[in-house]
Amino acid sequence: MTGKAREEEGYSMSRKSKSFLLLSTVLLWATWVSASVAIVQSKGCNATACTFNSPTTSGNAILVAGATAGNSSNFTPTDNFSNPYVQNDRAGANFGANGTWLTLYRASTITSGTTTISTTSTGAVRTLTILEVAGLDASPVDVKNQAGNTWSGGSCNSAVTTTNANDLVLNFCIDNSSSTNWAAQSPWLGVITTTGGYSSGVESQNTGTVGTFTPSWNPSSVGGDYANITIAYKSGSPVRPITQPFVSIITEMYEPNSGNGYLALTFGTLWRGDYSARIR
Repeated sequence: MTGKAREEEGYSMSRKSKSFLLLSTVLLWATWVSASVAIVQSKGCNATACTFNSPTTSGNAILVAGATAGNSSNFTPTDNFSNPYVQNDRAGANFGANGTWLTLYRASTITSGTTTISTTSTGAVRTLTILEVAGLDASPVDVKNQAGNTWSGGSCNSAVTTTNANDLVLNFCIDNSSSTNWAAQSPWLGVITTTGGYSSGVESQNTGTVGTFTPSWNPSSVGGDYANITIAYKSGSPVRPITQPFVSIITEMYEPNSGNGYLALTFGTLWRGDYSARIR
């Protein structure tokens, strides 16, 4: 055997005499999930009380919009779980003894179960609209705008300019007709329309960006008494990822007596503290 051959054989045996790490790759990342606001369910009632069709979920919020008749008329909502309500906005106008007012309330971090909203009021409650909403920020009101008039009518198109890029914008619209079928116009989505006492409609947009949002309805305007509230609710903070950081390890090893020195290629995945390996 020549000196060169002995040198090459010695290198080969040295290479085969121990296992060693040829390649190891570690990838580490975590994805934060953007929060968003979603309407879970809604209902409209021509009554002083209204019950959701499905049980509410703990931690969500309830919005209650009510139309009342009479100068400076108002109402206060309560429910069978004693969730506390705060007033978010109010719009309307007085005309003689026959003013029309729209008032919006919110209860946050509610109790779960079959929920009935009841009211006490100054002036008759003509229509009541209730929404269950998920994903609100702890201080959820971004911006709001409103308008109302009596006798001469107007349009439910009070615009808002948001300061948060992931809002849920809602427009609540009422008029004192019993038969106006409020229809949301694109890009707004119709949430619910109620007729019978006063007529009311709710439409929504999930913004995805900061901007100015103007409600759009058909009919575009009404005569007589009307009021509308446009309000943008902020989403909660981004939530931590469900999965923990992901680690991927690829290891190629060599060992004696494995033919050409190649023994195994292992794939390791570390996911939430669990390790699984596949040998081939």
